[in-house]
Amino acid sequence: MEYDQLNQQEDSLDINLIIKKLKQYKYFIAFLTLLGGFIGFLIAYYKPNIYEAQTSLQIGINTKKSNGDILQEAFVGSASNDISTEISIIKSRFLVLQAMKKVDMVTHIWGENRFYKKYELYNKTSNIKFKIKKGENILFTLTPLDNKKFILEADLNKKSFKRIYDFNKTIKNKDFEIEVDLLSNNLKFKKYKFIKYNTLYYADDIRNRLNIVQDRQKSNVLVIKYQDTVPQRAQDFLNVLSSVYIQQNIKLKTKDTTKILAFINKQLAIINNKLKLSQSKLEKFNIKQKTIDISVDAKFLLNKLTELETKQGVLNLQIKILNNILTNIKHNKKLNTLTLAGLDIEGVKSINALIEQLQQATLQKQALLTEYTPNHPEVVKLSLNIKNLKKMIKDSIYNMLLSLKKKQDIINSQIANLQKQLQRFPKKQQQYINLKRKFNFNEKFYTYLLEKKTENEIKKAATVSQNRIVDVAITPRSPIKPKRKKIIAIGLIIGFFISLIYIYLKEILNVKISSIEDIENKTKAPILATIPHIRFDKKRKYISLIEKPKSAFAESFRTLRTNLQYLRDKDSRKIISITSTIAGEGKTTVSSNLAISLQMLNKKVVIVNFDLRKPTLHKVFEIDNKNGLSEYLSGHIDLKDIIKHSKIENLDIIPSGAIPPNPSELINSDKVKDLLNYLKSNYDYIILDTSPIGVVTDSRTLLSHSDIVIFVVRYNYSNKDFIKLINRFYNAKDIKSLGIVFNDLKDRVHGGYGYGYGYGYGYGYGGYYEEK
Repeated sequence: MEYDQLNQQEDSLDINLIIKKLKQYKYFIAFLTLLGGFIGFLIAYYKPNIYEAQTSLQIGINTKKSNGDILQEAFVGSASNDISTEISIIKSRFLVLQAMKKVDMVTHIWGENRFYKKYELYNKTSNIKFKIKKGENILFTLTPLDNKKFILEADLNKKSFKRIYDFNKTIKNKDFEIEVDLLSNNLKFKKYKFIKYNTLYYADDIRNRLNIVQDRQKSNVLVIKYQDTVPQRAQDFLNVLSSVYIQQNIKLKTKDTTKILAFINKQLAIINNKLKLSQSKLEKFNIKQKTIDISVDAKFLLNKLTELETKQGVLNLQIKILNNILTNIKHNKKLNTLTLAGLDIEGVKSINALIEQLQQATLQKQALLTEYTPNHPEVVKLSLNIKNLKKMIKDSIYNMLLSLKKKQDIINSQIANLQKQLQRFPKKQQQYINLKRKFNFNEKFYTYLLEKKTENEIKKAATVSQNRIVDVAITPRSPIKPKRKKIIAIGLIIGFFISLIYIYLKEILNVKISSIEDIENKTKAPILATIPHIRFDKKRKYISLIEKPKSAFAESFRTLRTNLQYLRDKDSRKIISITSTIAGEGKTTVSSNLAISLQMLNKKVVIVNFDLRKPTLHKVFEIDNKNGLSEYLSGHIDLKDIIKHSKIENLDIIPSGAIPPNPSELINSDKVKDLLNYLKSNYDYIILDTSPIGVVTDSRTLLSHSDIVIFVVRYNYSNKDFIKLINRFYNAKDIKSLGIVFNDLKDRVHGGYGYGYGYGYGYGYGGYYEEK
């Protein structure tokens, strides 16, 4: 296959490569996936259960109100019935604290099992109760010794505290005062932890867990949800909170009525004194004067004066109410209860509308100030709106006061005219009419106040909330959190993807050749064979296929031997150079075992160790390294003296001999040609075990003399950039045939061999780099 065609098919090969990599790391992927699932299981196991209780309230929104009398409207006012306002009231710290007085929300107890998992208990129903009278935010640990005694531990002011106490007795300390009551001897847990949180701060925590929503859009039914780790506590709290909200609503209405009754009683006392005084004066006058006859005109004048003075009293009260509202607006007092409803004055409706807008804007500003500073744009905008509304209301009330004072002046003028007419009657009749007029006015006003008092007392007794509980909260049966199956699934997924990311990064950062594809995708040079990894005795550095002739290791060299037939012409001699880029890639192992494989065909084979810098071939065949190639090339001995017979038939060895100071000059001498010519005449195959060509250039000349050049590449050892060097030799004109042997493949990469392999060029690069 051509190299360009390989590049065109690279995308399709990537899928196969991915599948192969997944198979290669399948145990690692499985391990990390299961590890992620196990961590997810631990998180799910130790996470506490969260239960959610819910109740629903119907809010009396847009309830029609009848216009009350002037006293009712002046002192009760009209509260805002906006849904958002009611939600804010239910979630208010005040209301939550009121509910917390009836439900113990701050004392928390946990029972701990032997796996350190905590189960929260409810102090109301637990068979062991804790009364913490002093010592907020201190975490206590209680370990029962028996049914009478226990060990109490705590951290007090960064100091460890540990003592033994008795159940059902008060424990006093400068830092705490508690009582532990054991209600039954059946203690399920070996250890208990308990704490009492600060009420005020914990109230804010409760408010954050309260979720209030409308049942439907524009509905006046609110659904209140609360989450807690104890299901019954969630139920109790919601039911108490709903009840407190309704009772608070009734209390507020009753409070307003009480204010009105107090005002009426105060006015009654004043009028009663005036009535008694006027009655006493009238009686004294009658006793003194005995009987006084008054004319019809005088009676008419008396009734007319009484009528005008009653109107004058109403005007005075109206003016008093308006002045009271002006004062409250100026000092920002009771803005939420201000109203003019019930005043029979022209322009009241428009002013009342402005007051409602002021109340809404004030509530919105208060809500925003809980989250933002006064300089926030929305707060500034509302402040300006409130200021403008107050000015409009004050201006309107001022105009209304002017109108009332004009009416008051007219009535005062009419009263003055009638009083002038009264002067034409006899003096005794004038005295009698004045006394009778005051008595009649006080009597009528006293009767009026008594009627209003009776009405408000009846109203107070009959006051009910416009809100009602639709559905009470019930104990939740199952937790809403945590979703344990989901947590475990997420753990498995995270573990799986972490393994993929690790593999991806490892492959991206890996510069070593780790697969056949790493070679095939970068060179046109054929891969002649893949040599599997095989284990060996640590005392030995080499192994030959003779020891395991039926192994995959031996079969790989038979494959190499067969594939060599396709790299030569029929008439060419068989000079095979085996080289590599660096030391440790397995040249000597491949050379020796290839030679053994070839001699099995009854061919005469000789191995020449041209690695004059770091020779190891003599160790493989356990022969003497004296009188070798270096001695011959330097002219100290004859050719026949360096050829040594191995223990294997038809396999001869030419060792390297002593390490010379000038290996490059020796290998490039004419004696090498004489040596090769002699060996061609006497052997079927000549195998040249050369030095690593990527480190030194000693063997470059030998490769040009060879019929076949074999580059040994070692799995996960050779660098990917080494393939560039192979390509240069593959494209060189003086290289006849070149192939690659992929050495030391592990089972997990191309499985099925079932053997391990270790070999001898395992000393690193030292010898070559030092000389270089």
